[in-house]
Amino acid sequence: MKLTTPLIPFLALLPTSSSATECGQWYSSACVCDTDMRYCPDGANGASDDLIDQHPFWKDYEGFYSYTQHSFMFGLYPGADPTGYFTSFPDQGFMNQTIVGSRTYNHRYLLMAPNPAADCTNPIPAFALDWTGECGVNGYSTLQEGFGTTTPERDGTVVTTLALQPDVDGGMEGTSITDESAKYKQVPIDSNTLFGSAKSGTFLVTETFSFTNQEKT
Repeated sequence: MKLTTPLIPFLALLPTSSSATECGQWYSSACVCDTDMRYCPDGANGASDDLIDQHPFWKDYEGFYSYTQHSFMFGLYPGADPTGYFTSFPDQGFMNQTIVGSRTYNHRYLLMAPNPAADCTNPIPAFALDWTGECGVNGYSTLQEGFGTTTPERDGTVVTTLALQPDVDGGMEGTSITDESAKYKQVPIDSNTLFGSAKSGTFLVTETFSFTNQEKT
């Protein structure tokens, strides 16, 4: 009896070993990766962290080309003042889209032509305070940049910093977002169309990009 007394607490301190049961077997639950791609390791069950692998649109969208932008403000009407300093419906621009793995970089050059019918007694627009041209003669250009990343769903959706917020006067404050609840998302609709939107409690911004020829240039 004296030998067994110290043996009981000694055995309680011995380390125990265990191992996780393999999922997807007849004796275990289904693997989470089989039903939810977010939990798959890269390359398993069709999951990929590479954006170009997630949706075919992005392979064609990457590159440098020109585009036409039609802007609408606070409803379905052109966001342009017929007597403004610049003609901005539509705008002409150039865009450089770069994709590296799960990251995106978007750089836009937006060109606004001079407006011969401009009312030069009006103040220079807030977005063009650095403009030093002649009213009705010289145009204006702006730069927009966005840095994005793929989402955990791995469905081709990108969340990016590129977004526009209208101010109280109906103008544009550039690429800054002051409402932290708004996130700009870009979602491929099909192989030709990309839809972008940002929504918060105070504003909604939407953009649509579509290829206009079979060559997707």
